[in-house]
Amino acid sequence: MQSSGAGVQCACAPELFSGLQLLNSIRNEGRESIYLFSYLTYNVTHFFNIVSKEKEEGKTHLLSNSLEIFLLLCYTGVYNFYPDTESKMLWSNDRRSLAIHPKAEASLKIISIVTPSYNQGQFIEETIQTVLLQKGNFYLDYIIMDGGSEDNSVEIIRKYQCQLNENCETLEKDGIKWYVKKKTDFQWNNCLGISYRWQSEKDNGQVHALKKGFKKAKGDIFCWLNSDDFFLNQDVFQKVLDYFNNELGLKLLFGDGVFVSGKGEELGPHHVEKINLKELLYLDYHILQPSTFFHRDIYNESHLDERLTCAFDMDFFIGKFYDRTPYKKVNDCFAAFRFYADNKTASLSRSSNREQIKIAWKYSKNIYFISISFIYRLIKNLLNIKYGSKPRLLGKMFILFRRLSYFFITGKFGR
Repeated sequence: MQSSGAGVQCACAPELFSGLQLLNSIRNEGRESIYLFSYLTYNVTHFFNIVSKEKEEGKTHLLSNSLEIFLLLCYTGVYNFYPDTESKMLWSNDRRSLAIHPKAEASLKIISIVTPSYNQGQFIEETIQTVLLQKGNFYLDYIIMDGGSEDNSVEIIRKYQCQLNENCETLEKDGIKWYVKKKTDFQWNNCLGISYRWQSEKDNGQVHALKKGFKKAKGDIFCWLNSDDFFLNQDVFQKVLDYFNNELGLKLLFGDGVFVSGKGEELGPHHVEKINLKELLYLDYHILQPSTFFHRDIYNESHLDERLTCAFDMDFFIGKFYDRTPYKKVNDCFAAFRFYADNKTASLSRSSNREQIKIAWKYSKNIYFISISFIYRLIKNLLNIKYGSKPRLLGKMFILFRRLSYFFITGKFGR
């Protein structure tokens, strides 16, 4: 089997290719594990040269060249296993550096986004667009899990697959097609490569769809984006990956965002200065799910409870806090959460409150805090259902009650 040209030339004439040149070549190829092995071998050779100065120069040179030839053969053997790197995807064990793009680097990562959807034809196109518009040095693994929609959702989903097919080159790895941009004016592929996968079939609900989607995911970083939410800017994924790359050990990232109406009108910002576990568990759960990203290492499908219909994200992320998962809260606005009459958060507030109380009891047996939590959520829910925007007097009374509830649980009159 013929190996890479550089390897063949070096093996034939090692005196023309020094150890340091070889190391630099290996490192430039992004093969970190081989570089470490090669670096060790080179230093052994260099050490032998130093301690053997008093010996015959010819013998030392002979052994030095022998070790370099062995090093070159190892390097050449690696290329034999990976010929034609420009036409194949090469994944290392941690799924980094796909090597399908000249800008690929070992530090780059793949980000997987899962969108569960059912009859969301009025919103899903904007959702898909804000994912495909993301720009930066990363690979995007986008998975849409449709629950057998009966509206125009599938037509919209298929439309963007057709556009990727028409305007991108395709590469395959393990049966997965990746799209690499070939037309500079094509707006739906602004990263190193996109895997766009979808299926439409009946499922057992949103959590079941998420589990199926994440099971297919190939990325290092996960996020789920509901089909009525969307990302705010084109640089969201790049910012997220920069945070993970710059902080070793970071497993969970929380960002801010905005609330929007069914028509896309901004209702207000969602900003949390810092995360208070007691507030999350007993009072107001304020993590904005579409602005939250997590490392694949902390994902376990058993942590997504299919018995929950509204507060499964609360259960998932609070569980990570109790597992002492390293996290970071940032002030970047990543996503928009759509709030409207048919939205589950709005229409199933009673069910959500019941589930939140169950979650509080799951993680804490503190009867005192849970009792306050039950009363707080009950009154808040009743006021929202009966009065919507509360009358001025009731509004002031609730603000006072809220401050007291916060004081009894967190020790502060509010956040």
